[in-house]
Amino acid sequence: MDSQRTIEALLYICPKLSVKGYYQMMKVLYWADKYHLAHYGRTITEDTYYKLEDGPVPTEIYDKFKNRTLLDGNFKSDSFIYTPIREPNLDFLSESDLEALEYSVNKYGNKSYGELKRLSHDASWEAAPEFGPIDFDQFILTFKKSTQEELKEYLSA
Repeated sequence: MDSQRTIEALLYICPKLSVKGYYQMMKVLYWADKYHLAHYGRTITEDTYYKLEDGPVPTEIYDKFKNRTLLDGNFKSDSFIYTPIREPNLDFLSESDLEALEYSVNKYGNKSYGELKRLSHDASWEAAPEFGPIDFDQFILTFKKSTQEELKEYLSA
């Protein structure tokens, strides 16, 4: 995982969300990662997503939320709600990263917990083993056919 890029991405999206919880941030990152993979051939976070009951979870980010190391100099927390304590350093985020983050925030940033859970139980999540990793091949299956073919060709080169 690219820890610094991921932290900067979280700092970038958090103020834009209707609920600034870690669940919402992880789901917005999920769709931003899928968007970026479909359009640019890589994810933003480079994290591994796992199939958990409430939907796909980026494991390293989730661990940083659980052990609260994500807070150090980045966020303050009141229970499960996070407030950035600094501005994101956009030098760590490419134009395509920002495009994917904006897309995801605009599409999913105002959804409720229940809506996010329902929407994230997509074909990628369904195809993964219980509590197991969701690999890129499973992500790719959720893209339109032409994107699937282009991306498979790009990734195999």
